[in-house]
Amino acid sequence: MKETIELIFRWLKAYVGTGWHWLLFLAAAVLLFFLREASKKRQILAGYCIGILFLYFFPLTAWIIMKACIGTDTYWRMFWLLPVTPVIAYVLVLAVQRAEKRGRAEGIAAAAACVLLIAVTGSCVYGKGQFTTGNRFKLNGDMMAVCNFLEDYNTDEEIYASVPPEFVSYIRQYDANIKQPYGRYGPEDWQPDQQKIEEIYKENPVDFFGLTSVCKKLGINYIIYPHSEEAAAAFTQDGYALAGTVGKYGIFHNPAYGSEDDNGNQEEV
Repeated sequence: MKETIELIFRWLKAYVGTGWHWLLFLAAAVLLFFLREASKKRQILAGYCIGILFLYFFPLTAWIIMKACIGTDTYWRMFWLLPVTPVIAYVLVLAVQRAEKRGRAEGIAAAAACVLLIAVTGSCVYGKGQFTTGNRFKLNGDMMAVCNFLEDYNTDEEIYASVPPEFVSYIRQYDANIKQPYGRYGPEDWQPDQQKIEEIYKENPVDFFGLTSVCKKLGINYIIYPHSEEAAAAFTQDGYALAGTVGKYGIFHNPAYGSEDDNGNQEEV
């Protein structure tokens, strides 16, 4: 039970972070009990918030959810069930409407104050650390360049690629034609060969032949890896020739793989 309580507050701290938006939500949730307007809607929102918070903080329900539902490493996702944005928006709109009843100037001032409050307590969703800026897709530029290279370079093969960890989740957003060996769930649910690929990318020194061995076993015809003479020599020796470089990444190709029959066991992200 002690471990469960520690996990509850650890994920609470991680979710809250250094921002102040959660305080605005708590204030709005408390105000739901005191505003007279639309009492039935207020009761529904307030009751729902209380119910979710009870499920989150009560050790027994938290333990059941962690063990039987979403796991301990993703328990913070319980906060996704809180209607943070609707509650804040609803309460602020009621506040502006109440101010408008006293006059147009008061309503405009209240609306401006609400916008300022949101700006001060939150941050821009396209800010640093949340998205890789530099293109209209808000995606990693090197990843996009690698995908474009693969589409231009490839002819009649099915593209099945092993890629660095920083590319894994973004490729499926940008180009669904490029398949990967990784499952859609987290590394803890991957098969041994999938886990091996991820581990090799993080190794230092790198087991280049271990990577090509797993890739051959899975029928992978492209390996994307930070380019170096050492990597190029190792991959070429084991059948993956350098097709080209994009930024700091080398694109290595083995034409022996890539047909639909070869890749019958692949799992699309």
